[in-house]
Amino acid sequence: MATFLSRLLGLLRSTLLSAFYGATGGEGLADAYTAAFKIPDIVFTLVISGMTSVVLIPYFLKRESNPEDLRRTVSAFINLFLLGLGLLLLVVYFWVPWLIDHVLLTGWTDASLRSTAVDLTRILLIQVLLMSVSSVFGSLLNALQVYRAYSFAMLAYNIGIIVGLAVFSRWWGIHGVTWGVVLGAASHAGIQMVGALRAGWRWRPSLPRRDRELGDLIWNALPRVGALASEQFTRVILVGFGSFLALGSLLIYDNAENLALVSHGLVAASLATTAFPIFLKHWDAGDWPALGESFRDKMRLLILLAIPATFLPGVLRFEVPDLLMGYLRFTEQDVRLTSTTLLLLAPGALFFNVTVLFVRFYYAIRQSWIPLVAALLGVGTTILVTRLEIEVLQVAALGLGRSAGWLLQTAALYFFMARMSQLRPWLLKSLEDLGRLLIMGLIAGLVAELCRAVIPSPFTDKLDSLWRSGVASLVFLSCFAVAGWLLCIPEIRTLATYLSGSRRKTPSRPLSVNK
Repeated sequence: MATFLSRLLGLLRSTLLSAFYGATGGEGLADAYTAAFKIPDIVFTLVISGMTSVVLIPYFLKRESNPEDLRRTVSAFINLFLLGLGLLLLVVYFWVPWLIDHVLLTGWTDASLRSTAVDLTRILLIQVLLMSVSSVFGSLLNALQVYRAYSFAMLAYNIGIIVGLAVFSRWWGIHGVTWGVVLGAASHAGIQMVGALRAGWRWRPSLPRRDRELGDLIWNALPRVGALASEQFTRVILVGFGSFLALGSLLIYDNAENLALVSHGLVAASLATTAFPIFLKHWDAGDWPALGESFRDKMRLLILLAIPATFLPGVLRFEVPDLLMGYLRFTEQDVRLTSTTLLLLAPGALFFNVTVLFVRFYYAIRQSWIPLVAALLGVGTTILVTRLEIEVLQVAALGLGRSAGWLLQTAALYFFMARMSQLRPWLLKSLEDLGRLLIMGLIAGLVAELCRAVIPSPFTDKLDSLWRSGVASLVFLSCFAVAGWLLCIPEIRTLATYLSGSRRKTPSRPLSVNK
C-alpha cells in the first residue's frame, strides 16, 4: 500500500514540476534539476544501495539474538557512513563542476544553466548522506520485520519534494525544489530512526570490526553493485545524449520513463521480493523441479499483471501525459513529444520487469555474475541504438535505445538459463507462456487502439482524454481477459471460475470475507 501511494505521490511530483517549469517552453531549469540527480545517484549506488539489502540485512539477522551486539553493529555502520561517505562527498563536491562540464552535460552551452546544475547537484549530495544513514536504519527494521516506519518513510520522501515544489520554490525557485528533496531525505531518515529507537536501538561510539563473514557478504554483493551501477551509468549517458537536444528533452524523457515504469513499482518489485525467499528455499533443498515450476509460475503471473500496465500507456500515449502533466507551462508540444517517447519506451518496460524477477532468481542460485553480464550487454545496446537514431528521432531515440537495451538484457538472461539442463524444461514452458501473453497483449492493444481512434468523444480537452482513456482501458482489459480464457492462461481461468461460483463450497451465497 505504501508503494502504491508513493507512486501516486511520485506522479503528482512530476505533474507539479512539469506545470511550474515546463519543458521546451521553459528556461531549462527542470532539465537542470533532472540532471542534478545523476552524480549523487551514482555515488549512492556504488557505496550504499547495492550493499544494504544484500549485506546489512543478513549481517544484522545473525546478531538479532544478541540485542547489545546488534545495537553496536548498527551504530558502527552509521558512524562509518557518516565519516567515510562524508569525506567522499566532500571530494565529489569540488569535482562537480568538472563532471557537469565534461561528462554529464557536455552539450549545454549556457554557462548560467550549467552553473545552476552544479549548485543543484551539490545540494543533492546532502541527500546522499541522509539516505545512507536511513538505509542502515531500514536494513535494521527489515531484519527485525518491523515495517511501519519503513513504509511511512517511503511516503515522506515524496511529500518533502512536493513541499519543495509547492512552497519552497515560491521563495528560492528551482533551488527551493532541491531543498525539498533534502527535506524529504531528512524525513525519510528521521522516521526510520524513530522506528529503530522504538525497536530498541541506541547509538554507540564504535566502528565495524574486521569480520570474515562481513567480507564474504561484501564480496558476494559486488556483482549486484556492478549491475546497479551500470543502470546509473546508462542514465548518465542518456542525459549526456539529451544535453545535445533542445531544452526540455531531459524532463520529457524522465516523465515518459516514470509513466512507463509504473508497472515496475506496482508489480515487478513486489513480486520479485516475495519470490526471492521461495526460490532460495527450493535451491537450498536441491529441489530442481520445484524451483523450475516456481520460476515459471512467478514469471507468468508477473507478465500477466505487467502487460496491461505497460501496454496501456503505449495505447494511451497522448491521453496519459495530457491528463497527468499537460498543465500550465507543459505545452501540447511537450505532451506530444512525451507521447512519442512513451510509445517507444513502454514495450521495453515489460522486459525490464522480467529482468527484475530473473535477477532475484540468479541471486537465489548463487549466480550473481550473470545479471551483471546481462546488464552490461543492455548498456552497450542502449548506447549504440541511441547514438544511431538520435539525429532522426531526437528525444524519442532515448526511449528506443532504452527499450532495445532492456530487450537484449532479457534475452541474455534467458540464454544463460537455457544452459542449465536442470531448468531447461521449465524455461521452454516459460517462453511458451511469454509468447501467449504477448499475443494476448498485442491483440488487446490493437483492438483498444482501433476503438480509441474510431469511437467518437462527446467532450473536448481534458475530458476528451479522460473519455478515451476510459474507453480504451475497458476495451483492452476485456479483450485481454477473453484472449486469456481462450489461450487457457491458468490465472485467468481460475479467476473466471471463482467469479462464476462453480468452485465455491456454497454456490448459493457469496464467498466469506476470509476467502
